[in-house]
Order: sequence, then structure tokens, then C-alpha cells
Amino acid sequence: MKKLTLILTCILLMSELGAQNWNFKNVPSTIRRKEGGSELFFAVRNSMPMNHTMWVTYSLTGKNSGANPNSDFNTFNFVDTVKFGNNDTVITLRFRAVLDGLNEGNDTFILKLTKASMGTIVTPDSTTIIVEDSTAPPITGRPLYSIGAIRGANADGIPDSINKSCTIRGTLYGINRRTTGYQMFICDGTGCIGIFSGKTYSILPTVQEGDSVEISGIIDQFRGLGQIRFNASGDTIRKLGFKSINAPQTVTVLNESTEAKLVKVEGLSLFSGVWLADSAFDLTMKNSGGTSFSVRIENKPSANFSAPPAIKAGEIYTITGMGTQFDQASGAPYNAGYQLLPRKLSDILKTGNASIEKTSNKEVSVFPTAVTSKIHVYFEAAAKEATTLKIIDVLGKTVREENIQIINGENLFTIDGLEILPEGHYFLNLQSSYNQISKQFSIIK
Repeated sequence: MKKLTLILTCILLMSELGAQNWNFKNVPSTIRRKEGGSELFFAVRNSMPMNHTMWVTYSLTGKNSGANPNSDFNTFNFVDTVKFGNNDTVITLRFRAVLDGLNEGNDTFILKLTKASMGTIVTPDSTTIIVEDSTAPPITGRPLYSIGAIRGANADGIPDSINKSCTIRGTLYGINRRTTGYQMFICDGTGCIGIFSGKTYSILPTVQEGDSVEISGIIDQFRGLGQIRFNASGDTIRKLGFKSINAPQTVTVLNESTEAKLVKVEGLSLFSGVWLADSAFDLTMKNSGGTSFSVRIENKPSANFSAPPAIKAGEIYTITGMGTQFDQASGAPYNAGYQLLPRKLSDILKTGNASIEKTSNKEVSVFPTAVTSKIHVYFEAAAKEATTLKIIDVLGKTVREENIQIINGENLFTIDGLEILPEGHYFLNLQSSYNQISKQFSIIK
């Protein structure tokens, strides 16, 4: 009798499994939606509800190269599990295509049911979603231009559309450097430009990196930095959505081509400048080839980065940040003052300790390593040049400088009078076209 009951139970279970079907309910094979258009609904159907939990999974099985499910839709996971509770027959999924304001063409996504806890997945089990690129007109009625169209630099190093009134759309980069108003950068795939407003708009009082926005204003420049200025009557800013930012571009020089872009510079060591708490300041850093970079730190308040020095002498860094410009010239041409502007503490990555890196590849000796009044440095150089020997304390402050003339061959220099400095650890630093030296020593009393 028990055996017969088991057989009947198995037959009934097999019958249930055979009748258990999963599919999309009333979902066409292709769905089209405009960016920012009406909400999209997906109904997932369970043909035979039961008094226990069941599930079916779906996933993104195809898309075109420009499509990005993480930013083209709001709060929708394209690989997920739909859970059916007791007696559930239909679960509705919903999302909306984001109006990101980018001119990127249509995006295509293929969504498919892939696996169920029991039963069979039947057709229709997939659908193709086509998101149509938005052509919504600017809210101010001003002409809409790509950033590349207005950002072309003229012979003076500034945009060739100065004082033109227009609208641009793109993704914000960097941190907002103003407590009232906006000071960031915006990119749209054709180019990048700064943004500036001394006025905060109630339509978008808070901004963050990754916001896709529309800005109407006037094309301007400040100290050579091209920007769109929007704080007058008729100007505005509004949020269109959110877009993932691009990875930084690795560069070896800062110039007009890096302005307003997210870039990364490798192999940097501190040449001059001091890390300050609750302040905005500039550091001069050099790479292994001797190229100088001005690094601007907006450390006010220190919560932006840190009060303790995040950049110290004797260490090597990779630094990510926005390429910017602050030319000291009172008039055109603006072809100097290019800077690297880190956004946050994690943009500053220590990659090692500064060591002997020079074209001659020969030994450097600094002796003694514990001194009371004088220290000697010996090295062989491959070329003649004038440069400066510096003594830098652990806070990055230059406490002593000696102008020296390097000769081709053996060099020996002595720095004396060190007894006037406080006891502690220091770095002897030399940065030149052919030599990089950073050696630690101690002053003892």
C-alpha cells in the first residue's frame, strides 16, 4: 500500500511539473520606448500557482555596443530572480528609460527568461527592448549644440564661441567646488567644458558626478578655462538622468587637449609645495622624465581629502583628476597654467617609494644617514645642467635649498649648517631633466 501511494505521488508530481509553465504574459517580441517616456511593464506568468515559493530567473542576453543597462534605465537589474509566493500567478516588473540628454542613437536590449525552480519555460520567453534616443527640445528654447561644436579652441586657447547663448547636454564630472552655485565639468562624447554659476537653481539644487544635465547659458572663459556660465535671467540647469562616467585617460602632459577631461598621470613625485589642512593649494610634481605637473588640491574643508598629508616627499604616486587651467596672464593668449585637479582622496594612489631614476643609471650615495651638521651627496650624471638640491621635512615643506651645477661625470656636493634644523627625519631631494634623487636621512642632536 505504501509503495502504491509513493507511485501515485510521483505520478502526480510529474503531472504538476509537466503543466508548470513560465513565460512573459502579453509581452510583444519588440518593445519601443523613448528616453524619459512612459513606464515599461513586464508581466512574468506562472501557469500553475502552488502553496509554496517558486522562482524564475531572467537575464540580459544581448545588446548593442553603446547600450548600458546600468545607466540607461532607472533601478532595474537586468540579471535577477522573480520570486512567486503562495498562489501567485503573475509578477509585474517595471522600469523607465532614462532621459540622459546624450546624442548616442538608439539602444537595444534583449531580455530572456533563463531558468525556473520547477516546470518549463515556454514562449514567449524573450523580448527586444529598443530605447529611442531623445530629441526633446531644450526647456529654454535656446539652440542645442554638442560640446565639441562650441569647445573648439582658437589661437588664443579659448573656445571659439565666446559670448554665444546656447544649450548643452552631457554628464557632470568632478566635485562641485561651490557651496552656492555650481563649478564642475561636463562631457557629452564630443568634448568637455567647464561649468560655472554663482547662483543655485531650485530645479536642481544639488549635483553630483554622473548626473546627466541640460544647461542653458553663455559660452565664456576664465583664465583660459573654457566654460558655460549660467547665472543670468533665462539661464537654467535641469537633471535629465544619470550616466556612468568614463574611465580616466592616461596622459604624460597637461595642455589644451586635457582641459575639462578626466585624466590620470603616473609616476609622480613631489618636487615643491606643502600639503595644508583646510586650504586650497598647489603642489609641483614631476614624473620620471622630469616633466612638471601642477596639482591643485581643494582641501577646504579637510573632509574633501585629509588633514594629514596625502602626498609626501620621497614617494611615487598615480594621480587621477580633472584637467583644468588657471593662466596667470591678464590677457590672451592663454597657453599656460594647466593643472591636475583630483576629485577625492582615492584619486591619489601611492605606488612606491621614490628611488634613483636617472638616464645614467649609476649609483647615488648620501652620507652619513644620521647627521649633526652636514651631509654629502655623490652621484654620476650623464649630462651637464643646473638644478637645485632641496631638504624637505616629513610634512613636505622645503626647509633648505642649494643651487648646484651638475657636470657630466662624477659629482660631490656638501650641505652644511644643518644643526639649526630640528631633530627628525628629512629627505634630500633632487629633480632635474636627467636625475631624480630622493634619499631619507636623520638629523640628530
